[in-house]
Amino acid sequence: MAKTYHLVGAFDRHNYGDILFPLVHTEQLLANGISRDQIRYVAITAADLTQDGGYATKSVKELLSSPLNQDDVVVMCGGDILSADWMLMVAHLHSTVFLKAARVARRLLGVVRTNDMARWLLGEKNAFPYVISKNDCEASVFFTAVGGAGFKSDLHVQRVAAELKQTDGVSVRDKEIQQLLGKAGVSAALVPDTALIMSEFFTPDVLRARQWKTKLKVHGAFDENRYFSFQGAKRLLEGHLDELTSEIIKTYQLTGLAPMFVPIGRAPDHEDHVVLEALYRRTVAANIPCAYQDSEHILDIMTSLALARTYVGTSLHGAITTYSFGHKPTALFCNEVKKLKDFLNSWLMPGDYALHETAQFADRVHQLIRSDFNIQGLIALKEHKTAVKNELKLYV
Repeated sequence: MAKTYHLVGAFDRHNYGDILFPLVHTEQLLANGISRDQIRYVAITAADLTQDGGYATKSVKELLSSPLNQDDVVVMCGGDILSADWMLMVAHLHSTVFLKAARVARRLLGVVRTNDMARWLLGEKNAFPYVISKNDCEASVFFTAVGGAGFKSDLHVQRVAAELKQTDGVSVRDKEIQQLLGKAGVSAALVPDTALIMSEFFTPDVLRARQWKTKLKVHGAFDENRYFSFQGAKRLLEGHLDELTSEIIKTYQLTGLAPMFVPIGRAPDHEDHVVLEALYRRTVAANIPCAYQDSEHILDIMTSLALARTYVGTSLHGAITTYSFGHKPTALFCNEVKKLKDFLNSWLMPGDYALHETAQFADRVHQLIRSDFNIQGLIALKEHKTAVKNELKLYV
Protein backbone atom coordinates (compact mmCIF):
# COMPACT_ATOMS: atom_id res chain seq x y z
CA MET A 1 0.00 0.00 0.00
CA ALA A 2 1.34 3.46 -0.92
CA LYS A 3 2.27 5.77 1.89
CA THR A 4 0.34 8.96 2.63
CA TYR A 5 2.41 12.01 3.60
CA HIS A 6 0.79 14.50 5.99
CA LEU A 7 2.79 17.74 5.86
CA VAL A 8 2.12 19.75 9.02
CA GLY A 9 2.83 23.41 9.75
CA ALA A 10 1.40 26.92 10.00
CA PHE A 11 0.04 26.78 6.45
CA ASP A 12 -3.29 28.42 7.35
CA ARG A 13 -2.13 32.05 7.57
CA HIS A 14 -0.54 34.45 5.11
CA ASN A 15 3.10 34.34 6.08
CA TYR A 16 5.66 33.75 3.35
CA GLY A 17 7.98 31.49 5.37
CA ASP A 18 5.20 29.22 6.59
CA ILE A 19 3.86 28.70 3.07
CA LEU A 20 7.35 27.97 1.75
CA PHE A 21 7.66 24.77 3.77
CA PRO A 22 4.88 22.71 2.13
CA LEU A 23 5.90 24.13 -1.25
CA VAL A 24 9.49 22.91 -0.91
CA HIS A 25 8.59 19.59 0.73
CA THR A 26 6.08 18.89 -2.02
CA GLU A 27 8.62 19.56 -4.76
CA GLN A 28 11.17 17.33 -3.04
CA LEU A 29 8.63 14.52 -2.63
CA LEU A 30 7.73 14.76 -6.31
CA ALA A 31 11.43 14.65 -7.20
CA ASN A 32 11.68 11.43 -5.15
CA GLY A 33 8.89 9.75 -7.11
CA ILE A 34 5.97 10.43 -4.75
CA SER A 35 2.73 11.38 -6.50
CA ARG A 36 0.65 14.45 -5.60
CA ASP A 37 -2.32 12.34 -4.54
CA GLN A 38 -0.19 10.87 -1.74
CA ILE A 39 0.36 14.30 -0.13
CA ARG A 40 -1.93 16.01 2.41
CA TYR A 41 -1.59 19.39 4.13
CA VAL A 42 -2.38 20.03 7.79
CA ALA A 43 -2.48 23.17 9.95
CA ILE A 44 -4.16 24.36 13.14
CA THR A 45 -7.30 25.17 11.18
CA ALA A 46 -8.88 24.10 7.92
CA ALA A 47 -8.06 26.87 5.45
CA ASP A 48 -7.48 27.48 1.74
CA LEU A 49 -4.56 29.64 0.62
CA THR A 50 -4.36 28.24 -2.91
CA GLN A 51 -5.04 31.66 -4.47
CA ASP A 52 -1.84 32.91 -2.83
CA GLY A 53 0.22 29.92 -3.95
CA GLY A 54 -0.38 27.99 -0.74
CA TYR A 55 -2.51 24.92 -0.04
CA ALA A 56 -5.87 23.84 1.28
CA THR A 57 -5.38 22.39 4.75
CA LYS A 58 -7.31 20.23 7.15
CA SER A 59 -6.94 20.75 10.89
CA VAL A 60 -4.58 18.97 13.26
CA LYS A 61 -7.62 17.90 15.26
CA GLU A 62 -9.12 16.26 12.17
CA LEU A 63 -5.82 14.53 11.35
CA LEU A 64 -5.48 13.03 14.83
CA SER A 65 -9.13 12.00 14.88
CA SER A 66 -8.64 9.83 11.82
CA PRO A 67 -7.08 6.34 11.92
CA LEU A 68 -3.35 6.61 11.22
CA ASN A 69 -0.94 3.70 10.87
CA GLN A 70 2.54 2.86 9.55
CA ASP A 71 1.44 3.69 6.01
CA ASP A 72 1.00 7.29 7.19
CA VAL A 73 3.96 9.62 7.54
CA VAL A 74 3.50 12.81 9.57
CA VAL A 75 6.12 15.43 8.72
CA MET A 76 6.55 18.55 10.83
CA CYS A 77 7.89 20.64 8.00
CA GLY A 78 9.88 23.32 9.77
CA GLY A 79 9.59 26.78 11.16
CA ASP A 80 9.73 28.00 14.73
CA ILE A 81 7.22 25.36 15.80
CA LEU A 82 8.76 23.62 18.82
CA SER A 83 8.06 26.49 21.20
CA ALA A 84 4.59 27.30 19.83
CA ASP A 85 1.70 26.95 22.28
CA TRP A 86 -2.03 26.64 21.82
CA MET A 87 -2.84 30.02 23.34
CA LEU A 88 -0.54 31.99 21.04
CA MET A 89 -1.30 30.01 17.89
CA VAL A 90 -5.02 30.55 18.22
CA ALA A 91 -4.38 34.24 18.88
CA HIS A 92 -2.31 34.53 15.69
CA LEU A 93 -5.32 33.41 13.68
CA HIS A 94 -7.63 36.02 15.16
CA SER A 95 -6.69 39.65 15.78
CA THR A 96 -3.90 41.82 17.10
CA VAL A 97 -6.01 42.67 20.17
CA PHE A 98 -6.57 38.97 20.92
CA LEU A 99 -2.84 38.39 20.42
CA LYS A 100 -1.89 41.08 22.94
CA ALA A 101 -4.33 39.65 25.51
CA ALA A 102 -2.86 36.16 25.01
CA ARG A 103 0.65 37.46 25.59
CA VAL A 104 -0.41 39.10 28.86
CA ALA A 105 -2.01 35.84 30.05
CA ARG A 106 1.11 33.84 29.16
CA ARG A 107 3.30 36.30 31.03
CA LEU A 108 1.13 36.19 34.16
CA LEU A 109 0.35 32.46 34.29
CA GLY A 110 3.23 30.91 32.35
CA VAL A 111 3.27 29.33 28.89
CA VAL A 112 2.67 25.74 29.99
CA ARG A 113 -0.34 26.58 32.15
CA THR A 114 -2.04 28.79 29.53
CA ASN A 115 -1.24 26.22 26.85
CA ASP A 116 -2.94 23.46 28.83
CA MET A 117 -5.94 25.69 29.47
CA ALA A 118 -6.32 26.59 25.79
CA ARG A 119 -5.78 22.98 24.73
CA TRP A 120 -8.53 21.79 27.08
CA LEU A 121 -10.97 24.47 25.93
CA LEU A 122 -10.27 23.66 22.28
CA GLY A 123 -10.49 19.91 22.78
CA GLU A 124 -7.14 19.29 21.12
CA LYS A 125 -5.37 15.92 21.45
CA ASN A 126 -1.68 16.77 21.03
CA ALA A 127 0.23 18.50 23.83
CA PHE A 128 1.36 21.52 21.78
CA PRO A 129 0.09 22.78 18.39
CA TYR A 130 2.94 21.56 16.21
CA VAL A 131 4.26 18.79 18.43
CA ILE A 132 2.85 15.44 17.33
CA SER A 133 4.31 12.17 18.53
CA LYS A 134 3.54 8.48 18.85
CA ASN A 135 1.62 9.44 21.99
CA ASP A 136 -0.98 10.85 19.58
CA CYS A 137 -1.01 8.38 16.66
CA GLU A 138 0.54 5.21 15.22
CA ALA A 139 2.03 6.93 12.16
CA SER A 140 5.72 7.56 11.54
CA VAL A 141 6.57 11.07 12.77
CA PHE A 142 9.48 13.26 11.64
CA PHE A 143 10.54 16.78 12.63
CA THR A 144 12.64 18.39 9.89
CA ALA A 145 14.96 21.34 10.58
CA VAL A 146 12.59 22.92 13.09
CA GLY A 147 13.21 25.89 15.39
CA GLY A 148 12.18 26.89 18.89
CA ALA A 149 13.31 30.43 19.61
CA GLY A 150 10.25 31.12 21.77
CA PHE A 151 10.89 28.76 24.68
CA LYS A 152 10.17 30.61 27.94
CA SER A 153 10.98 28.06 30.66
CA ASP A 154 12.78 24.81 31.42
CA LEU A 155 9.40 23.19 32.08
CA HIS A 156 8.27 24.12 28.56
CA VAL A 157 11.43 22.57 27.06
CA GLN A 158 11.09 19.41 29.14
CA ARG A 159 7.44 18.92 28.14
CA VAL A 160 8.25 19.27 24.45
CA ALA A 161 11.36 17.07 24.76
CA ALA A 162 9.28 14.27 26.27
CA GLU A 163 7.14 14.26 23.12
CA LEU A 164 10.11 14.43 20.75
CA LYS A 165 11.55 11.27 22.30
CA GLN A 166 8.48 9.47 20.95
CA THR A 167 9.16 10.21 17.27
CA ASP A 168 11.12 8.69 14.38
CA GLY A 169 13.53 11.55 13.80
CA VAL A 170 14.28 15.13 14.85
CA SER A 171 16.48 17.73 13.20
CA VAL A 172 16.78 21.41 14.12
CA ARG A 173 18.03 24.43 12.20
CA ASP A 174 20.28 26.20 14.70
CA LYS A 175 22.90 25.27 17.27
CA GLU A 176 21.20 26.84 20.30
CA ILE A 177 18.06 24.70 19.95
CA GLN A 178 20.19 21.62 19.33
CA GLN A 179 22.04 22.26 22.60
CA LEU A 180 18.83 23.07 24.49
CA LEU A 181 17.20 19.81 23.42
CA GLY A 182 20.42 17.90 24.06
CA LYS A 183 20.32 18.96 27.70
CA ALA A 184 16.75 17.63 27.85
CA GLY A 185 17.81 14.24 26.46
CA VAL A 186 16.88 14.68 22.79
CA SER A 187 19.55 13.97 20.18
CA ALA A 188 18.70 16.22 17.22
CA ALA A 189 20.62 16.53 13.96
CA LEU A 190 21.64 20.02 12.82
CA VAL A 191 20.27 20.82 9.34
CA PRO A 192 19.64 24.17 7.61
CA ASP A 193 16.08 25.44 7.24
CA THR A 194 14.34 23.28 4.60
CA ALA A 195 13.20 26.33 2.61
CA LEU A 196 16.85 26.81 1.62
CA ILE A 197 16.44 24.49 -1.39
CA MET A 198 13.73 26.63 -3.03
CA SER A 199 16.18 27.82 -5.69
CA GLU A 200 16.73 24.19 -6.78
CA PHE A 201 13.14 24.06 -8.03
CA PHE A 202 12.38 27.73 -8.73
CA THR A 203 15.42 28.99 -10.59
CA PRO A 204 15.83 32.69 -11.52
CA ASP A 205 14.84 31.83 -15.12
CA VAL A 206 11.69 30.05 -13.94
CA LEU A 207 10.76 32.98 -11.71
CA ARG A 208 11.45 35.64 -14.36
CA ALA A 209 9.10 33.82 -16.71
CA ARG A 210 6.19 34.40 -14.29
CA GLN A 211 3.84 37.39 -14.50
CA TRP A 212 5.29 38.59 -11.21
CA LYS A 213 5.01 42.33 -11.91
CA THR A 214 1.24 42.46 -12.41
CA LYS A 215 0.68 44.18 -9.05
CA LEU A 216 4.06 45.91 -8.81
CA LYS A 217 3.78 49.64 -8.13
CA VAL A 218 6.69 51.61 -9.58
CA HIS A 219 7.85 55.18 -9.08
CA GLY A 220 10.48 57.01 -11.11
CA ALA A 221 13.28 55.36 -13.04
CA PHE A 222 13.15 52.13 -11.09
CA ASP A 223 15.45 49.50 -12.62
CA GLU A 224 14.26 45.93 -11.99
CA ASN A 225 17.82 44.74 -12.64
CA ARG A 226 19.37 46.94 -9.93
CA TYR A 227 17.41 47.08 -6.70
CA PHE A 228 17.51 45.92 -3.10
CA SER A 229 14.53 44.30 -1.40
CA PHE A 230 13.33 45.82 1.85
CA GLN A 231 10.94 44.27 4.37
CA GLY A 232 9.97 44.63 8.00
CA ALA A 233 7.28 43.63 10.48
CA LYS A 234 4.99 46.39 11.71
CA ARG A 235 5.74 45.80 15.40
CA LEU A 236 9.47 46.32 14.77
CA LEU A 237 9.42 49.18 12.26
CA GLU A 238 6.48 51.39 13.16
CA GLY A 239 8.39 53.55 15.67
CA HIS A 240 11.32 54.15 13.31
CA LEU A 241 9.81 55.38 10.04
CA ASP A 242 11.72 58.68 9.90
CA GLU A 243 15.08 57.00 10.50
CA LEU A 244 14.32 54.14 8.12
CA THR A 245 13.31 56.54 5.35
CA SER A 246 16.63 58.34 5.72
CA GLU A 247 18.56 55.03 5.66
CA ILE A 248 16.69 53.81 2.58
CA ILE A 249 17.46 57.04 0.72
CA LYS A 250 21.09 56.91 1.86
CA THR A 251 21.42 53.32 0.64
CA TYR A 252 20.20 54.40 -2.80
CA GLN A 253 22.68 57.27 -2.84
CA LEU A 254 25.60 55.09 -1.75
CA THR A 255 24.91 52.00 -3.89
CA GLY A 256 22.73 53.12 -6.78
CA LEU A 257 20.23 50.41 -5.82
CA ALA A 258 16.62 51.54 -5.56
CA PRO A 259 14.42 49.94 -2.90
CA MET A 260 11.63 47.47 -3.59
CA PHE A 261 9.30 47.13 -0.61
CA VAL A 262 8.17 43.50 -0.29
CA PRO A 263 5.53 42.58 2.32
CA ILE A 264 6.20 39.01 3.41
CA GLY A 265 3.73 38.51 6.27
CA ARG A 266 0.20 39.92 6.40
CA ALA A 267 -1.03 37.83 9.34
CA PRO A 268 -1.47 39.34 12.84
CA ASP A 269 1.86 40.13 14.51
CA HIS A 270 3.45 40.64 11.08
CA GLU A 271 1.40 43.16 9.05
CA ASP A 272 4.40 44.12 6.94
CA HIS A 273 2.19 45.88 4.39
CA VAL A 274 1.13 48.54 6.88
CA VAL A 275 4.61 49.96 7.48
CA LEU A 276 5.99 49.19 4.02
CA GLU A 277 3.19 51.14 2.33
CA ALA A 278 4.05 54.08 4.58
CA LEU A 279 7.75 53.82 3.71
CA TYR A 280 6.93 53.55 0.01
CA ARG A 281 4.87 56.75 0.16
CA ARG A 282 7.69 58.55 1.96
CA THR A 283 10.23 57.37 -0.60
CA VAL A 284 7.99 58.50 -3.45
CA ALA A 285 7.61 61.89 -1.74
CA ALA A 286 11.41 62.17 -1.66
CA ASN A 287 11.37 61.45 -5.43
CA ILE A 288 13.62 58.39 -5.08
CA PRO A 289 13.09 55.58 -7.62
CA CYS A 290 11.32 52.71 -5.83
CA ALA A 291 8.78 49.93 -6.15
CA TYR A 292 6.20 48.18 -3.99
CA GLN A 293 5.23 44.53 -4.50
CA ASP A 294 1.50 44.41 -3.77
CA SER A 295 1.01 40.77 -4.75
CA GLU A 296 0.27 38.28 -1.99
CA HIS A 297 1.23 35.28 -4.13
CA ILE A 298 4.16 33.37 -2.64
CA LEU A 299 5.99 33.02 -5.96
CA ASP A 300 5.68 36.74 -6.71
CA ILE A 301 7.19 37.43 -3.29
CA MET A 302 9.93 34.86 -3.92
CA THR A 303 10.74 36.43 -7.29
CA SER A 304 10.94 39.92 -5.81
CA LEU A 305 13.42 38.69 -3.22
CA ALA A 306 15.38 36.35 -5.49
CA LEU A 307 16.09 38.93 -8.22
CA ALA A 308 17.20 41.63 -5.79
CA ARG A 309 20.93 42.34 -5.48
CA THR A 310 20.65 42.22 -1.69
CA TYR A 311 18.04 42.13 1.08
CA VAL A 312 17.43 44.27 4.16
CA GLY A 313 14.78 43.32 6.70
CA THR A 314 13.52 41.46 9.74
CA SER A 315 12.26 38.22 8.16
CA LEU A 316 14.13 34.96 8.57
CA HIS A 317 12.76 33.67 5.28
CA GLY A 318 13.48 36.92 3.51
CA ALA A 319 17.11 36.33 4.48
CA ILE A 320 16.96 32.60 3.64
CA THR A 321 15.53 33.34 0.18
CA THR A 322 18.32 35.82 -0.49
CA TYR A 323 20.94 33.32 0.69
CA SER A 324 19.35 30.48 -1.32
CA PHE A 325 19.87 32.51 -4.49
CA GLY A 326 23.45 33.35 -3.54
CA HIS A 327 23.06 36.93 -2.32
CA LYS A 328 23.86 38.71 0.95
CA PRO A 329 21.17 39.48 3.56
CA THR A 330 21.17 42.22 6.17
CA ALA A 331 19.13 41.72 9.34
CA LEU A 332 17.50 44.64 11.14
CA PHE A 333 16.56 44.68 14.85
CA CYS A 334 18.24 41.29 15.12
CA ASN A 335 18.04 41.13 18.91
CA GLU A 336 14.25 41.24 18.56
CA VAL A 337 14.21 38.42 16.01
CA LYS A 338 16.29 35.72 17.66
CA LYS A 339 15.60 33.03 15.07
CA LEU A 340 16.95 35.27 12.30
CA LYS A 341 20.13 36.05 14.22
CA ASP A 342 20.63 32.39 15.19
CA PHE A 343 20.23 31.14 11.63
CA LEU A 344 22.64 33.63 10.09
CA ASN A 345 25.24 32.97 12.77
CA SER A 346 24.81 29.20 12.37
CA TRP A 347 25.10 28.87 8.61
CA LEU A 348 26.52 31.89 6.75
CA MET A 349 30.15 32.95 6.41
CA PRO A 350 30.89 36.15 8.42
CA GLY A 351 31.43 38.33 5.35
CA ASP A 352 28.19 37.22 3.68
CA TYR A 353 25.68 38.87 6.01
CA ALA A 354 25.24 41.76 8.41
CA LEU A 355 23.42 42.03 11.75
CA HIS A 356 21.99 45.30 13.02
CA GLU A 357 20.39 45.91 16.39
CA THR A 358 18.91 49.21 15.21
CA ALA A 359 17.41 50.86 12.12
CA GLN A 360 20.77 52.15 10.88
CA PHE A 361 21.99 50.01 8.00
CA ALA A 362 23.00 52.05 4.93
CA ASP A 363 26.76 52.26 5.57
CA ARG A 364 27.02 48.56 6.45
CA VAL A 365 25.02 47.48 3.39
CA HIS A 366 27.29 49.59 1.21
CA GLN A 367 30.34 47.91 2.74
CA LEU A 368 28.77 44.44 2.49
CA ILE A 369 28.09 44.61 -1.26
CA ARG A 370 30.89 46.94 -2.36
CA SER A 371 33.13 44.17 -3.71
CA ASP A 372 30.44 41.74 -4.85
CA PHE A 373 26.69 41.22 -4.59
CA ASN A 374 27.19 37.46 -4.48
CA ILE A 375 28.14 35.51 -1.37
CA GLN A 376 31.64 34.11 -0.98
CA GLY A 377 30.41 30.88 0.59
CA LEU A 378 28.98 29.29 -2.56
CA ILE A 379 30.55 25.91 -1.78
CA ALA A 380 29.07 25.97 1.72
CA LEU A 381 25.66 26.91 0.30
CA LYS A 382 25.78 23.91 -2.04
CA GLU A 383 26.68 21.66 0.91
CA HIS A 384 23.82 23.12 2.96
CA LYS A 385 21.32 22.39 0.19
CA THR A 386 22.60 18.82 -0.10
CA ALA A 387 22.18 18.38 3.66
CA VAL A 388 18.55 19.52 3.41
CA LYS A 389 17.77 17.18 0.52
CA ASN A 390 19.37 14.26 2.35
CA GLU A 391 17.31 15.05 5.44
CA LEU A 392 14.07 15.10 3.47
CA LYS A 393 14.88 11.73 1.93
CA LEU A 394 14.80 10.13 5.38
CA TYR A 395 11.01 10.07 5.56
CA VAL A 396 10.32 8.94 1.99
